[in-house]
Amino acid sequence: MASESGVKYKIARRISDIGNAMTYSLLLAIFLAFCIPQTFSPWLVFLVAFLVMVFGPAAVLVAGMKLGKIDFDVSNQNSRNLFYLIIEGFYVAGTIIFSSLVMPSWVFFNIGIVSVSLNGLLLLINFKWKISAHAAGAAGPTTGFAFIFGWWTLIITVPCVIAIIWSRFYLKKHTIGQLIAGTAFAVIIYSVVFAILYPLSLF
Repeated sequence: MASESGVKYKIARRISDIGNAMTYSLLLAIFLAFCIPQTFSPWLVFLVAFLVMVFGPAAVLVAGMKLGKIDFDVSNQNSRNLFYLIIEGFYVAGTIIFSSLVMPSWVFFNIGIVSVSLNGLLLLINFKWKISAHAAGAAGPTTGFAFIFGWWTLIITVPCVIAIIWSRFYLKKHTIGQLIAGTAFAVIIYSVVFAILYPLSLF
């Protein structure tokens, strides 16, 4: 890896910092709330999605950093377990809120299911192996965008995923195997859930 003062390192660091799961969650919240018909006000839907998908996980990360328990990358494998577990709580809450019981939003209900499933899987795997949450957090929403808005979106999103994978490898945060696994699990889970459930919302 090049020196931290090198241009290539700074580019990789910036891509890694921006390309985290919370950034993709924010993009999902914006596009899905305002571009997909909602039963409730799009602004209300966005606010709730933002709180459970972005603000909540971000607050946990910031709190952990202030307490000195984790760094921005949550690099320590053991430290990730509690982080994953707390975030799982936010995702479960979001799934319940967007179900038919509270504030129905079929597309966000789907996102809630894949978020709970993917984050839960990452938690289980993390007990034995440090899989890449960055890769999963980028590849999953990329798959979701393709199912919802069309496969043409891959022209824009896939290069972003590749850039994130490269940055994490260049910074030596993950091995190629960990990055491929994170990407593959995310694509599979999003594909299964959206292929089965999302079409039901079109009828």
